[in-house]
Amino acid sequence: KSKRTPEQIKSDRLKILQSWDDVKQALTESKSNEDTKQPKPKALTHYRKRTIGIEEQQRFSQVLDHSAFQADPLGAIQEHLQVENQILKEQEKQKSQNRPSAASKSRSSSKNSMEVEPTLDA
Repeated sequence: KSKRTPEQIKSDRLKILQSWDDVKQALTESKSNEDTKQPKPKALTHYRKRTIGIEEQQRFSQVLDHSAFQADPLGAIQEHLQVENQILKEQEKQKSQNRPSAASKSRSSSKNSMEVEPTLDA
């Protein structure tokens, strides 16, 4: 066997260090990806599935018994979706109004800090 030269040893060490850095980087990336994953929802128990099924059956029978649905099923569904859409838009609008923006914060702080400065009329 031939002896390795100091240059070969140095290059081998550099390769090992570079591969170690790659491994560390891959590990940190995988940890950051795990942190961003959404938690799995809890599994429904048999009892909860059964109650949900019963509630849905009752709601469906109420829809079938409704006079507007019996007269015009597709029209009733369309009207229901339009009303629900309007409600959702109003809720979004209220949420956006309840959240003060940066501009409104600066305006409100300047309104609150209005002080009367004394004038010299003498």
